[in-house]
Amino acid sequence: KAINTLIDGLNTDLRGEFQAVITYRLFASMVQGPFRQELRAFFEAEIPDELMHAQILADKISALGGTPATEPAPVKIAT
Repeated sequence: KAINTLIDGLNTDLRGEFQAVITYRLFASMVQGPFRQELRAFFEAEIPDELMHAQILADKISALGGTPATEPAPVKIAT
């Protein structure tokens, strides 16, 4: 069904938003160097936007009769 394909796609996007939240949190915690505080603030400031995107997607998935994803896409640690 087309609706299931749409819900699957939205859940893929939702997993990506969860991944972004975790990634920004990790980057904020792991950043080093002389501009550490500025970069930490930058990464932390991105988290609320990603959570808002996740909320919108979860609400749409639920409205379409689906179940929102609960796991993030895989998170890669960068150094």
